[in-house]
Amino acid sequence: MGADSATPVVHVVEVGAGPDVDADPWNDYVQAWLPLQARLFRVALLIARDRAEAEDAVSEVMAATYRPWQAGRVESLPVYARRAVVNRLTGRHRRRVVADRHLHMRSGDDRGAIGLDDDVTERMRVRRALLELAPRQRAIVALRYYAELSVEETARALGCAEGTVKSQAHDALARLRSLLGRGEDG
Repeated sequence: MGADSATPVVHVVEVGAGPDVDADPWNDYVQAWLPLQARLFRVALLIARDRAEAEDAVSEVMAATYRPWQAGRVESLPVYARRAVVNRLTGRHRRRVVADRHLHMRSGDDRGAIGLDDDVTERMRVRRALLELAPRQRAIVALRYYAELSVEETARALGCAEGTVKSQAHDALARLRSLLGRGEDG
């Protein structure tokens, strides 16, 4: 997935001082957030059921992390935001019955476009296989192999033990190999 095709266009509006948001801290926050946004979206896109859900999660997390950031409760915005996005997408409330029911009818980039290029076809196969994994396993695969986090960083991001990351990654990769019809060498 190229950055230009996977990154949503986001328009940030500078705000004036109001009862809930001071302009200077908000603008400082936006400046801290912008470099994170594309990477968070790409991770979210791998975990989410569809592009809209990934975009929603990143947008909701941006709004939700402002107050803790402003209050000084966030040590590292990239770590805090990444964990918030993963938590938002792996929570049970994010599973939608309708999306599951219609998942088999989607193809291409969720707008119905079907790519003819072998690379696009392979990406679609991998994406469908990823959707067969449990949300936690998708999160581990996205963080370990796409975001290139270590086992320790992944465990911290998900709030679990390193052994859980290792075993879930192993199980997820075995499942993906099975779904994609590849042996250990594939």
